[in-house]
Amino acid sequence: MCAIESNLSEARRGDPAGGTEAPKRHFELALAELADALVAGKTEPICAAYLTLRRLEHGIEPGALLGRIERALGDQAPAAILSAFSRRHCFMCDRGTNPCHTCEGTGLVDRFRCPNCEGLGVEACMFCLSSGWSPLEDMPEELRPAVRRLRTAQLRKELDRLAALPMDRALASARKAGPEKRRDLATWLLRLLGRVNVLGNRQAERGPLPGAEEATRRANQLLGALRESVPTQE
Repeated sequence: MCAIESNLSEARRGDPAGGTEAPKRHFELALAELADALVAGKTEPICAAYLTLRRLEHGIEPGALLGRIERALGDQAPAAILSAFSRRHCFMCDRGTNPCHTCEGTGLVDRFRCPNCEGLGVEACMFCLSSGWSPLEDMPEELRPAVRRLRTAQLRKELDRLAALPMDRALASARKAGPEKRRDLATWLLRLLGRVNVLGNRQAERGPLPGAEEATRRANQLLGALRESVPTQE
């Protein structure tokens, strides 16, 4: 972020072009806020500052705003903004899940497997479909293609991680998991399945994401093993 830091003082002095229709000072302040957020590397402030600039700069095409920001803050700024939006999380859950409301995250009801979460201790978020991501549809239209590519790259890494697991050992470990490990592993697996659902299988122009089908099979196997680690009444 060195280039952004070097342009921070210039941002505070203002973009020479100013805002087309919004008051120039408002645009300058929002640009300075974006510069501060970029230097700090904080996801939500970066996104909020960009959205503010977008509202203020309604006199030009939205796609031109990134170019304007690049001129003011340096060539690293657009990539940092796109990265922040790709990481923006769902505000209705914690990484794609919430503690089960029936068993309060324990996985147990009266010492037996919770009928709601099936012993996992967590349940999938219905707002983000357990992806843990803020919806792509809620993002500025000009950012969506790049954010989709970044999220696809992130998902590929998760698919590779799952593919590298020695399944015999992973399944044996899952069947012996305690409550905390069960919740953590279930959260990761449900999030991965959610991301495959909302992103991997929607690449209509390219077909399903390579490895997604096998990852889904493995994830469901592991979730089944986690459920087996919790006693039932039968």
